[in-house]
Amino acid sequence: MRRVLKAPQTIVLLSGYARSGKDTFAEGMTRHSVDVKRIAFADALKDAANNYAFQLGLSGVNFHEETFKSVHRDTLVAMGRFARSMHKDVFIFNLTESANRERSHVVVPDTRYINEVVVTKQIMGEVRNWRVIHLHIETEGVGPANEEEAASIREMLEGTIPDQTYVFKPNTAAKIREVAASVAKHLGL
Repeated sequence: MRRVLKAPQTIVLLSGYARSGKDTFAEGMTRHSVDVKRIAFADALKDAANNYAFQLGLSGVNFHEETFKSVHRDTLVAMGRFARSMHKDVFIFNLTESANRERSHVVVPDTRYINEVVVTKQIMGEVRNWRVIHLHIETEGVGPANEEEAASIREMLEGTIPDQTYVFKPNTAAKIREVAASVAKHLGL
């Protein structure tokens, strides 16, 4: 039986630098409502990187684990760059197919490229009639993790206008979750 949602099926795209609070914001939304599921553009990439390591017989590799990922971020960046060179929208198509199978709202905590906003709005908004919302998250003192992130976020913000930007003080995870829950409530999620 299909779940009945209170609001139109919604996908919330969260953009911002690494460590700006996007995952914490997503956590606040998913804690607020069982009807919100977290899916990331990078999930397919992390799965592929883990499988790569497994195929080579490497142990202790888990790109879904934050500490491991932060140490080996350059590997994911290189793999992502390679995949996008083969098909610039590969991660968007993976994510939108995963989201479309859901019977819930979706929050995406790793929006970093302009095409992720534009193409997701086309596929999920125009084609599939989902409500698409783009929120930009900033935390004072947090800058880009690398040059690629700096360039991609700059291009995204120059080419699209987020529906809302939230700026947080450092070390305010509880406040970020509180604001996220309030946003989810306001959106009817």
